[in-house]
Amino acid sequence: MCSDDDSIDQNGSESGGVDRLIERMEYCIALVALITQQLLYIEQRLRAAQDRVPGAVLLYMNSCGRNCAGCPHPTWKQWFAKPSKKNIRGSSPRDGRLMVWSAKTIRYPLRSIRNSPTYTPEIEELIQEALRLIRKREDLLKRFKAVWLCAQNQEHAFTRDQDDD
Repeated sequence: MCSDDDSIDQNGSESGGVDRLIERMEYCIALVALITQQLLYIEQRLRAAQDRVPGAVLLYMNSCGRNCAGCPHPTWKQWFAKPSKKNIRGSSPRDGRLMVWSAKTIRYPLRSIRNSPTYTPEIEELIQEALRLIRKREDLLKRFKAVWLCAQNQEHAFTRDQDDD
């Protein structure tokens, strides 16, 4: 039966079930926020652990600017240096050319870091931990999206039913 703080609505369901659902959703939101904080910490540790040399693999937590639930979005980038098209004598040890730093987005950071001159077991562990957290975070966000879409569909169905009356 229902406890004193639970009540039965018109459809015969307990409002306590809705309260528990809301509590679980709030817990999951807090969990996503905690995972995001951990990813931001790993992002800083990866930057501190690698010198600025070609081959460095870094995690970037980018905001898309749309204020979505998934922000910030994790992306992996590998840095490399290439000679500038401008010849500036004395600016670089390589043929008197200035080196320009660029980063390319990568999908498999572990594969990339293992072939990098900046490889250390510590960096590999940080990347593995970040990948584990990213998978967990993405799984939670997919579930939120499913609930959100379901709620939107119910809202549209409810307004259509109201219009028919």
